[in-house]
Amino acid sequence: MLKIHPFKIGLDDDMKKYYKRENYLKRIRGFYNDASMIKVISGVRRCGKSCLMATIAQELTESGVEDENIIFIDLDKRGFKNVKTQDQLEKVIDERATAKGLKYLFIDEVQNVDGFEEVLNAYQLEDEFSIFVTGSKRFDLKSKKSIGCAQKYYLSDLGFWFATNTDNRINYGPILENIVYCYALSKGYKISIGRIGKLECDFILRDSNMDYSYVQVSMTIMNDIKTEDREYAPFEMIHDNYPKYLLTRNDPIQKRNGIKHVNIPEFMADGKMFD
Repeated sequence: MLKIHPFKIGLDDDMKKYYKRENYLKRIRGFYNDASMIKVISGVRRCGKSCLMATIAQELTESGVEDENIIFIDLDKRGFKNVKTQDQLEKVIDERATAKGLKYLFIDEVQNVDGFEEVLNAYQLEDEFSIFVTGSKRFDLKSKKSIGCAQKYYLSDLGFWFATNTDNRINYGPILENIVYCYALSKGYKISIGRIGKLECDFILRDSNMDYSYVQVSMTIMNDIKTEDREYAPFEMIHDNYPKYLLTRNDPIQKRNGIKHVNIPEFMADGKMFD
C-alpha cells in the first residue's frame, strides 16, 4: 500500500493506487520537473482531474521525490474552502514550502481564488516550483440568445445529454458525431468544422505534424442512394490528397473514390488514427 503524507498532499493515509490514465500522463510526464511551465489540467467538474493530478504526485513519490517536496492543496476541501484571495493562497503555500530543492506544487480547483494567476506567476519566477493546477473553462447559463454564426457544440461527457433527455428516443446521428469528436480530441487532433462550397464536412482534423484529414459521420448510408451520395458529396469536392474518412455504425464496408469507409466501434476499439 502506497503511503503519502496526508498533510502534504491532502490525501488519506490508506489511499489506494489510482488507475494510471496513460493517454493523458504520457503527454505531461516530460514536464514533471519543468519549473518554467505551469501545467494546467482542465475539464468539467467530476471528470477525474483531481485523480489525474494525484496520480502525478504518486508517480513522483515512486520516482524518489520526498514527501516534503510535494505540496497538494485542494481548494474544494475543508481547511482550504475559505481560501479566496491572493494573500490567503500565498500564505497556505508558504506554510508548506519549507523543503529544499525543487518543490512540486499541486493546486486543485484553482479558479476558486480571485486573481490566482498573479500568485502562480510569482512562484513560477522563483524557479523553485514545478506547478500543476486544475480548473473547472465556468459557464454563463443566463443567456438564452441563439448564436447567429455557424458553430457547433459537443459534450465532454454524453452522460449530460442522457441525464437531461426528456423522452426515450435517441437521435443517433448527433450522438455518434459527439463520440467521434471526443475520440479525435483524445488522440490529440485539433478539430475544425468545415464547409466545401455549400456542403458541410463534419470534421477537419489536424495532427501534430500539421497534416490534415477529413471526417464525415453517419448512422448509416444504407437507407438509400441519396443518403450515400449526401455523405460522400463533400469529399468528392475536395481535390487535395489528405485522407478522407466516412464513419458509420455497422454498415457493410464500401469503396468509393479512395474514401476510407470504416465502422466506428471497430475503429475506436483498435485505437486507430485518422492517417
